[in-house]
Amino acid sequence: MVYGGITGVPNLQISRLAKQPLGNTVLELWNAGIENPEIRHLLLQLASSGGYGQCADLAASIAGDPKAEEQERFEALMLLTKLSDDRAAGFIESTMSVAEGWTQSLARWVGSYFYPEHVTDAQLLKLIEKLVHAPGDDTHFADSIAHLIETANLDIERLKGLLPKLTELTCEMVALDQDEDKVTEPIGRFRVSRVLRAVCVRLLKQNTISSELLGAAVIAFRVARSSHDPHGENTDLAKQFLKLPERHRRDIFDADYAWAVGQYSDRTSRGIYARLVFLDSPLPYSGKPDQSWIMAALGETGRDTGYRAVLLHLAVYVLPRKEGALTSIKAVRRAVADSPALVAQLNELIAAETSADPNITRMQREQRERQKQRERKLAKERKQWHEMWRLLAKKPTQALAPNRLKNTIWNISLALRNKPRSEGYARWDRTLLERSFGKVATDLLRESLMTYWRGLRPTVRSEREAGDKDRYLIVWSNALMGIYAEAEDATWATKLSVDEAELAARYALLELNGSPSWLVALCQKYPAVVERVIGEEIEADLSEASGSNQWHSMRLQSLRHGHSETAKLFEPRLVAWLKGAKGLMHQPHTMEAENKLDQVIRVLLAHGSEKAQRWLGELATREVRIATEGPFLLFWLRVLCQVNCHRGLAVLLGLLERLPVEKNGWAIRVIGRLFDERSNPGLGNWRTTLQPLDMLRLVKAVHRHVLSEQDVFHEGVYTPGSRDHAEDGRRYVFDELMSRTGPEAMTAKLALANDPDFSYARDHISQLARERLAAEIDASIFSPDDVAKSFNGRELTPQTASDMADLLVDRLDDLQDLMLRDTAPRAAWAMVTDENALRPAIAREFEVSSYGAYTVDQEAVTADGKETDIRLRALADLQATIELKIGEKPRSGRELRDTIEDQLINKYMAHSKARAGCLLVTVKNPDKRWEHPETGASLDRHGLQEMLSEQAQLAQQRLGGYARVLARVLDLTPRLPTEAKARITKADAGRAPARQAAKYTPT
Repeated sequence: MVYGGITGVPNLQISRLAKQPLGNTVLELWNAGIENPEIRHLLLQLASSGGYGQCADLAASIAGDPKAEEQERFEALMLLTKLSDDRAAGFIESTMSVAEGWTQSLARWVGSYFYPEHVTDAQLLKLIEKLVHAPGDDTHFADSIAHLIETANLDIERLKGLLPKLTELTCEMVALDQDEDKVTEPIGRFRVSRVLRAVCVRLLKQNTISSELLGAAVIAFRVARSSHDPHGENTDLAKQFLKLPERHRRDIFDADYAWAVGQYSDRTSRGIYARLVFLDSPLPYSGKPDQSWIMAALGETGRDTGYRAVLLHLAVYVLPRKEGALTSIKAVRRAVADSPALVAQLNELIAAETSADPNITRMQREQRERQKQRERKLAKERKQWHEMWRLLAKKPTQALAPNRLKNTIWNISLALRNKPRSEGYARWDRTLLERSFGKVATDLLRESLMTYWRGLRPTVRSEREAGDKDRYLIVWSNALMGIYAEAEDATWATKLSVDEAELAARYALLELNGSPSWLVALCQKYPAVVERVIGEEIEADLSEASGSNQWHSMRLQSLRHGHSETAKLFEPRLVAWLKGAKGLMHQPHTMEAENKLDQVIRVLLAHGSEKAQRWLGELATREVRIATEGPFLLFWLRVLCQVNCHRGLAVLLGLLERLPVEKNGWAIRVIGRLFDERSNPGLGNWRTTLQPLDMLRLVKAVHRHVLSEQDVFHEGVYTPGSRDHAEDGRRYVFDELMSRTGPEAMTAKLALANDPDFSYARDHISQLARERLAAEIDASIFSPDDVAKSFNGRELTPQTASDMADLLVDRLDDLQDLMLRDTAPRAAWAMVTDENALRPAIAREFEVSSYGAYTVDQEAVTADGKETDIRLRALADLQATIELKIGEKPRSGRELRDTIEDQLINKYMAHSKARAGCLLVTVKNPDKRWEHPETGASLDRHGLQEMLSEQAQLAQQRLGGYARVLARVLDLTPRLPTEAKARITKADAGRAPARQAAKYTPT
């Protein structure tokens, strides 16, 4: 087992070290006896990279030792091949034959890496044949071999030599999938057809056409396609088919026909025809390229009737039509005149063409009518919009008159719903409306909407009938736009009456995902009203039985992801519900009961007061004692660790002490649940507040139960279980202890190194402890010259990765603070829609505030050729990377979240001195929403910040050490209106009642 990850020595550094004559040193260290597998692997890498001839015997002994680790045997083979040692060929032959003492996994490694230079075609085919007839998922190995064949320097003769055996093995593997009614390879077995497809593509590209090749290519096309993407994976092969001369189109058809008849022998000629033409056909058959050879083949009287019957269907299919009627039918009659059966079949086909099924005719007529209705509807909507636009822009008072108001609002809502990135919501957009209708008309429309929402009364979910719980009128959604419009005034809530506040709270419940942005202001003015209206709906949700395990409350989810100020209003109600839910807790466990408890507790964990947190800790402690085992124990133990980590740790350690050590026992379930990031999204890392000595106890307890020799190894796609999560937890707690600083942490690390149970990792733990201590000692030591510079308006240069991370946090805070100033470039930046244009402006702000502590560059190229957006470089060669994304671009929440791992960490933070990074997302549209990748919740910019911060924290936890991963949403949304605008709005509000009384009648 590797603790704390691999040694982390880059290949580039290994190659540099290997240039030194270290062969004798490697032998001396190896012969001295090294227990740490990482160090053993590193020594073999050095020997392999340096090609040390004096290590050849050592490599041969390791390669031939069945008890040696597979990774060591592989590195030994690497060295022997590099030295051109005669023993390498024998070892490779034994490996590829999977002889006694050699494993399939090692054979796959050798095949993937040494083919085609050191592994022969015959050896590769021998291995594939063994894998084909052995159970197990080897899809990834098949893909890797296919990629090798696509890119390797293989001549035509070698490719031709692979073709017969691969075709034979593919045909041996296939079976009929009854569910999808197609012949394919069984799921989870070696996909030899993918290798065959790669060979066929290479040969077709080199124009070495033969009947054997075309037959193999058709088989590969039919078998290798994926059920979830039947065309995408066969794209290259399909392109090669289309590039072939037309004379080969019949050859492809004949090969496809032979395959279909052989696999679907019980099908009629019509069934074979349908499969050849319509079900993922290798060729798109049509009149011009196919009609001539089809007619010629149809007239071959020596062919069997079944073949000609399929061709007859195909001939009728490709015949030209004029005004729906077949043409050139006489030529077809002449071709089949020798066979009465084919003539009768032709007559049936012609009759079917001329006298269609009445039901089909009716459906076609109805479809045409529906199309006409849609066109008329769109034309009507365009006409209404044009008339409404002309009227509202030129005569707004007439467009907003009582007899036209509803129609105008409806048309406005349609336009706002259909605008780009609106996600189907009709939301107030002053910029768009002013650009379309002018300021005067927009202001009048706002006043009309303010009156409109007050004239309706939407029902809440608990008031609706059973079948209509999740339905509401569109006009209510349109009226909701009026509250957004009124909320332009920061003091809008203070001008509402109690009844209007209750009505606004009802409208807030219409939001499908999340809470409206104006709800905070409403809560500040009328907290009791909002709490009563929304709180009663939350209780109605909790009292409703879903009848399944998928119970979920969007209101509770909105509270958890919303503002703390809003969530705190509901704390007393949620605590009271938990106090009254003892029956739910003590009944037999169901996922519905756990989901209800979980959602309520998550809100309290995220926004609860200190008093509520203490009470929640007492509740969790009591329930853990009551639930001695079972799912509720796993649930409440997790809650206890979150709310009171020290008490939770004591309970956890006591429980693990009593439980036996089993590969998949109850202890594994407990540990797996605590470290299951999938079932615990949004929960913080409760271990961060533990003292180092407590962390030491946790590490020992977890490692005692999660033994490395019992680890589960997966190949291919799999669903993680308790064992997988427990293994993750073992790594997390070890990394966390190694990343701790201070005297207590050093004591804990040395105690772990001296523990007999960790004797095999003693060297590794001691080395990590020394490296961390050295980093602490060297941290933030500044020379007198550096200190003197600080008195001259310059800033201290970061000396450590931790200093660089702190500097990045400071500059990001400064950037957000800049957006709150009157002189902020907020509006200008909000107009930028391209990262390449916005990047220089942000980089300029970082450069202005550098004060000599660092330099700023843009689009710097990393070691692997990737370009960063913005990078801060300190004089000590420390780096902080900023990846910039514009939030208004069509990126999903999942894409933004995955950017942290896929782009920021994997591409830009790989170097040891570039361990600080931030994903910076700018947002200018306050109504912009993203879908949460796990829960499906709609996230505003605040929810996006929380989701990205959680992902950054998880990524930082995985990196461990002194890495710092950040995620920031730079708020470019418009601030409060100008004073002049506010005065106009206030004056209009004062005149509104009189104007409304003169112009409008009650709805």
